[in-house]
Amino acid sequence: MDSKTIYLKRQSSDTMLDLSQKIMDDMRKESPDAEVVVYNIEHVGEAEVLLLGFEKYYYRIKSCASVVIQCIHVGDKQVATVSGLGGGAGRLLMSWGANEDFANIAAEVLKAHGFH
Repeated sequence: MDSKTIYLKRQSSDTMLDLSQKIMDDMRKESPDAEVVVYNIEHVGEAEVLLLGFEKYYYRIKSCASVVIQCIHVGDKQVATVSGLGGGAGRLLMSWGANEDFANIAAEVLKAHGFH
């Protein structure tokens, strides 16, 4: 099964709560049939950690693909890891690029908010 991982960063004082709302709103616009399946914000020492997971059905593979977004905020620095996963279909569990497409959608949403 294929996967696609993208690493991004930015400087910002946005809280993870604010960022999560922006991401969820934009993901609804960019991929209206994507469903939030994981949502969690934790505070670990000085760090604030956001974990978001989305799932979407892709007709071309007759299966779901998922994207997981982890953002860590310490001081004025934020780092994000975006991983598109799953979406395998058939005997070879080929994703036909579904997980990469979903990861790229999420990365573009983050880039629209200053991540690079």
